[in-house]
Amino acid sequence: MKAGPEAVVLYARVSTKKQADAGNLDRQMERLRQYARENGFTIRAEFMDVASGLNQKRRGLLNVIKLAERGEFKNSSNTPTGWPGLAMHTSSGT
Repeated sequence: MKAGPEAVVLYARVSTKKQADAGNLDRQMERLRQYARENGFTIRAEFMDVASGLNQKRRGLLNVIKLAERGEFKNSSNTPTGWPGLAMHTSSGT
């Protein structure tokens, strides 16, 4: 299924379970949701990972890539990351 022109995928990551337990992952995702709302984007999907940025087998990120390959979100660089349709926020300590 192809998404409409304003669809985005949200992705957030923290490095440790301690950071996730402290609410950092939830705060990141809420910031992304707010950005999407304020800029008129429809959220196609949300993915999160608790994993090192060096770990290339991050399930959430792999799901984002699969959706991108299928063309299921906006193909534009008008996002915080500059990636097509991807609003991403990652943190290793906040």
